[in-house]
Amino acid sequence: MILTQPSNLNRHRLTDIVNSAASIYTSLFAQRRQSSLLFAVNELVRSFGNDKSCTQAICLSVEEVILRTAATLQTLSDFDDAPDVVDDAFLLVKTCLKYCPKALANPRIVASTLDMLICGLHVQHREACCSMLDFTRNLLYARNEDLVDILGQVLPPRGGALVRSLLAGALGALPSSRVSDITGVIAALLSCTHAQSVVWLGEATSLIPDHVASPRDKDVFFHSVSRFAESGDGHTLRKSLDDLSELCRRSKRHRIAVAESLLKT
Repeated sequence: MILTQPSNLNRHRLTDIVNSAASIYTSLFAQRRQSSLLFAVNELVRSFGNDKSCTQAICLSVEEVILRTAATLQTLSDFDDAPDVVDDAFLLVKTCLKYCPKALANPRIVASTLDMLICGLHVQHREACCSMLDFTRNLLYARNEDLVDILGQVLPPRGGALVRSLLAGALGALPSSRVSDITGVIAALLSCTHAQSVVWLGEATSLIPDHVASPRDKDVFFHSVSRFAESGDGHTLRKSLDDLSELCRRSKRHRIAVAESLLKT
């Protein structure tokens, strides 16, 4: 049963109910990894995440279910086999960003969500993929001081792999309809890390085989990256990634060559 904010319950009784529900959902999820339980925790966060008397129990529940989810999603096939779990897990952390950012002020959770994104971004399920990209964009744009500090710790060791995964998705591993969403994440990454992500994107772009995209084609894209970092020119960034994506999608052989080059390291 999903709880929603009542208006006529005694405050202490309400806290007891919410804390008990969080504990029950967490225990059940440990026994069976069902997306409905992630949704239940999501609704607790949405309804009671701002209630200080419930914060501790909610934070513990979020940590437990997200870390357990990450532990079961270790390969891309794991994501393809459980897209509903992926979708609801990333909807949960997105809800935490809005209603209970303290639940994400935990390096283990942020690191785990980034690891899931790197591993499972190319899941062939629209809702799951979009939820991952949407959360990541919002996370990178977050200005919560604790989250900014945590990103400063956990993002640098993963930045190169994250950028390679994003580019591989934009250049053929995902449907072309995802390119716009990926551009949004790249823009957020540039806004968050500035020169550091310019370096990551330069390194990743250089891995694209010359027979797929010429050095000049790659330079045009990298110039748009540098320009966005300097002036926030989103239009040029979007157009250049669209153009590079079209170039790399000319044939299945090209798409495979790009994916292999970007994801081999």
